[in-house]
Amino acid sequence: MPYEPYQEITEVKPTKIENWRVKYLGGTKKEWVYLNDEEAAKWPLSDLEKYNLGLPIEEHLKSLKKATTPLEAAQNGYRLMKRAQSPDGDFPGACTDVLFLTPMYTFAFYALGFELPEHQRIEQIRYLLSVASPEDGGWAMAPGDPSTVFGTTINYTSLRILGLSADHPAMKKARMTLKGMGGVLGSSIWGKFWLALLNLYEWDGLNSIPPEIWLLPDWLPIHPGKWYMFTRAFHHPMSYLYRARFAAPLTELGKQLRKELYVEDYDTIDWPKWRDVTVEGDEHVGISTIMKVSFFFLNNFMEKYPIDWLFKRSLHRVYEQSRFEVENTNYYSIVSCCAALHLLVQGHAKGLESETVKKQKEAIKGYLWMFPEGMHVTVSTGIPAWAGSFMAHALVETGLCEVEENQESIERLIKFLGEEQMLDNSKHWPEDYRQYRKGGWVFGLKNENGYLLTDCTGETLSAILHLSHKLKPEDRMPEWRLRLAVDLLLMVQSADGGYPGYEERRGADYLELLNPSQEFDAVMVDYSTAEVTTSASGALCDFRERYNYRSKDIDRCLKRVVAYYHNTQHPSGGWTASWGIYMMYGTFFALRGLSKIGKEYYSNSDCVRRACDFLVSVQHADGGWGEDRLGVKVKHFVQGTKANMAQTSWAVLGLIYAKYPDKSVIQRAVKRVMDGQLPDGSWPNEAPTGYAFRTFAMTYPFYKIIFPTWMLGVAHRYLNEEPM
Repeated sequence: MPYEPYQEITEVKPTKIENWRVKYLGGTKKEWVYLNDEEAAKWPLSDLEKYNLGLPIEEHLKSLKKATTPLEAAQNGYRLMKRAQSPDGDFPGACTDVLFLTPMYTFAFYALGFELPEHQRIEQIRYLLSVASPEDGGWAMAPGDPSTVFGTTINYTSLRILGLSADHPAMKKARMTLKGMGGVLGSSIWGKFWLALLNLYEWDGLNSIPPEIWLLPDWLPIHPGKWYMFTRAFHHPMSYLYRARFAAPLTELGKQLRKELYVEDYDTIDWPKWRDVTVEGDEHVGISTIMKVSFFFLNNFMEKYPIDWLFKRSLHRVYEQSRFEVENTNYYSIVSCCAALHLLVQGHAKGLESETVKKQKEAIKGYLWMFPEGMHVTVSTGIPAWAGSFMAHALVETGLCEVEENQESIERLIKFLGEEQMLDNSKHWPEDYRQYRKGGWVFGLKNENGYLLTDCTGETLSAILHLSHKLKPEDRMPEWRLRLAVDLLLMVQSADGGYPGYEERRGADYLELLNPSQEFDAVMVDYSTAEVTTSASGALCDFRERYNYRSKDIDRCLKRVVAYYHNTQHPSGGWTASWGIYMMYGTFFALRGLSKIGKEYYSNSDCVRRACDFLVSVQHADGGWGEDRLGVKVKHFVQGTKANMAQTSWAVLGLIYAKYPDKSVIQRAVKRVMDGQLPDGSWPNEAPTGYAFRTFAMTYPFYKIIFPTWMLGVAHRYLNEEPM
């Protein structure tokens, strides 16, 4: 039974931010905890904690001198990164500012009757209020985007569950905006689904989410095993909850929300009428004719005339897939909102007192991260291999890896990266439909996720190859483990010569016709992208230079990679990307790959010349670069209103890799980035530069330091004509 509503909060008073600490739980697991004053006095704040909480690191500030050269600015950037490095060697932090994650965490706890600590609730409220639209008080998928019915509905509902009074000015403003958009009935499927779980929407108002599709033979091209792994990972818990018609008991708060969220009287709504109604701002991807016909038959036949034995069998089938996911990931699941779904599935199937649910409740805390503006629920439990490998590349290419004061930090980093390699397959492989993963690396931590990422594998392998000489011989990665990674990277290359993000491509393009999400684009197939292709193939290139293993296979792979770059160049001259914004990110990676793998530069490649000309043509007058995330949706470059330091760094690095001859272009950019550096060696927070599913932006917390540091050091060497 859900808990009674918390005592209403009418005025939000933040906790004492200086009382938050990172608790190390063994291995690489970490969790934010809140201390009372007495406990805090006995547990001094670390530099890592100060950095994440936005508190000044006094000793660091006193020791730092203002940079006079790009290399000095780069060193100042890494001096701050060292302060944010954990004893384990990684850089703790996670992708954030995805505005539907914190509500979904809250919803799962509410629906199962689990209470949240007061200090956590207050900081989640503070964060959600900080990212509301200053214009209309609503919410979107990411800060700065126009408010949507979906975003406003789930964030408003979350704040009410967390205890914020309906009479709070922010709630009044959001309610006006929501009702001005027609109320929650115009939300996307994703929003309606979560409201149904909370008993704030009726299941009859949703199109069928049939678990029965998991009973089809595996060899069929539409079987979920052929789908993109993210869609797979979400479909089985969602279809379980749909078929079980899970709904939280209706509390007094629930009754109030039914009045607050709707323009209509809840009890008079004709729910089936609203299955296919979505307001324009909530529908990013239209429902195909095939899916509309499928929904007609599913809604009017399968759901109206249930076949008990079939429903029971399919429910058991998707429950088993949920169990596999929970056990494979040590109860964390792949991302936080998926973890919330699996918590509901296991709570429904096994009971709230089961060991599985208890372990899930503890694990999901790993997604909570404190920032100056409050507590976020992040995408993953961290991005240690990703951030760490990029930092390693920056150290190598800038020459900072040879600076004496950096050696201890580098040694810890490389040891950490080596320890994160996966040497086995998932516990339930291959029944779980997961990718073979021996030798690979993950986005988060291997013991908290375990999903192979092709680009993380490539970047981390390459980092280890470049920096393993910094370790004692007995601590270096043995060749057999390097070979495992190489075998894996050769295995997952796609037929088009590029590389997908998570696993070998399994399905055809026509699977996109089965996308029912309305919110997320290109989610049925794991497509090749320029950025993943460079990360994977660059590592193979580095390995081939050092070892004689499968050299012919690697050569064939790299030739296909170069052809992929040529075949996928955008008419404007750049390349698009899937995981960053957008043409700046894709073009940076493609130029990095073409120079390294194809030995193609401005002087000898028309392809590279067109890319460089594109970059130079969109440089801002102040020397920087900035791209608006709207470009992802319209599928071409859209100029941003101001320069972004990470994007400026991507553009400059791309030009340097291409050996662009006009150094004045690079000099102006270097000045712009140096002028923007803060006294602590960082750069100001800017608009998000990450992106996913062509739908929502997200913030990678260390991009604003890693890429400017990388660029400034490399530019120093390039402008001074030092060997690189």
